[in-house]
Amino acid sequence: MCATSGDEERARLQRELVASEARYRRLFETAKDGILILDASTGHITDVNPFLEDLLGYSREELLGRRFWEIGPFKNTANSKVAFEELQNNAYIRYEDLPLETRHGASVAVEFVSHVYAENGENVIQCNIRDITARRQVEKRLRLKTTALESAANAIVLTDASGNITWVNAAFTTMTGYTADEALGQFSSPEPTRSRSIKLCGKPSRRGISGGARWSIAARTANST
Repeated sequence: MCATSGDEERARLQRELVASEARYRRLFETAKDGILILDASTGHITDVNPFLEDLLGYSREELLGRRFWEIGPFKNTANSKVAFEELQNNAYIRYEDLPLETRHGASVAVEFVSHVYAENGENVIQCNIRDITARRQVEKRLRLKTTALESAANAIVLTDASGNITWVNAAFTTMTGYTADEALGQFSSPEPTRSRSIKLCGKPSRRGISGGARWSIAARTANST
């Protein structure tokens, strides 16, 4: 008995569906961000990927079936249940820097993005949770370095490879009389050959700039422009 064209079409669609679900599952399982799937009406966790298990220290079995605001990492998050209700109403929510605590007490900074979509006629919530702890630590170190440079007693000037000033600290302004706005973008030159150039004693060659050569700074005179 030959299959009808309708049977063949249904079989083809079924194969495509199975293949699509397999691709989604591979992406879900191998994603380098945490993914949490919730029932949109109740907030119960219906799926969780391995990355999030590792990040939070909870097994899949411990998470499935729980409301997400009841589990350890989210339990102490301010207004987490209110945020869930907002997500239900607006279908999207985003936190740039959400602090979570893992099962073992470690603090993790995450970017938390959730949206609602329909699956098999039911609304579900997908939460993408990205670990930004390393990024925040780098930003903190940069802020500390910037503070140190700003408060240094010595004048500090940063330039690009061509000798154009990109940053000066407060001591530079105190010593030279040039404000940061006047200095930025200007050319650090031994002779003021360009309009509004900043006079530094020393040649701003590419080798000198990149090699850390020392320059002395000529203070602004009364007739400097």
